Amino acid sequence: MSARGWRVTGLAALGADVDIAAVSPAEQAYGFEVKYVGHATSEFLVEVDALANPAGGGGAVSMVNDAANYLLFRVYEAAKQLQNYGQRNGVAVAIEQRTWARLQRNAAVSWEAPAFLGASDRWNAFLERQRARYGNFEAEMAEIVPRLDRLCIMRVTGSHEYVLELCRRR
Repeated sequence: MSARGWRVTGLAALGADVDIAAVSPAEQAYGFEVKYVGHATSEFLVEVDALANPAGGGGAVSMVNDAANYLLFRVYEAAKQLQNYGQRNGVAVAIEQRTWARLQRNAAVSWEAPAFLGASDRWNAFLERQRARYGNFEAEMAEIVPRLDRLCIMRVTGSHEYVLELCRRR
C-alpha cells in the first residue's frame, strides 16, 4: 500500500478493530474489512458448481447471477462488520482468478442500490440459511453497502499479484 501513498497503521491480527487500519495519501484514517472469494470457498463452490449441472435447476444466467449475488453478500457481511466503526471505512474483496471468470459480468450489481439478482432455487436456499444469522437483511444491505467510503474488488492472478477491477469511492 505504501507504493500508492497509503500507510498501514494497524492489523486485526495485531489487535486492531478492523482487518486493516490505514491512512490515505490525503491523511484520512480508514478501516478496511477484507474478504477473499476463491476456488476453495466451499459454500460458494457448492452453490455455483451445482448450477452447472442442468439437473440442478440453474443454467448460465442463474450461475452468473448466483456468483454476483454471492459477491454482494460478502460485501454486505464486511459492511456489517464496519457498521459501528467510527472512521472512514472500506471493503476490499480479493477474488481468485478461476473464480473471477464466473464474476466477469458483475457489472450487473448496482453498488449504489444493491439488491440480489434473480437466481436459482439453490441461491434462495442459501439466503434462507443466512436469514438464520442475519434476519431479513436485504433492507439493511441496501442501506449500509452504499454508505461504504470505499469498495475495492481485486482479481488475484496466478502470480499472486492483484489487479484492481473496481474501486468505488463515496
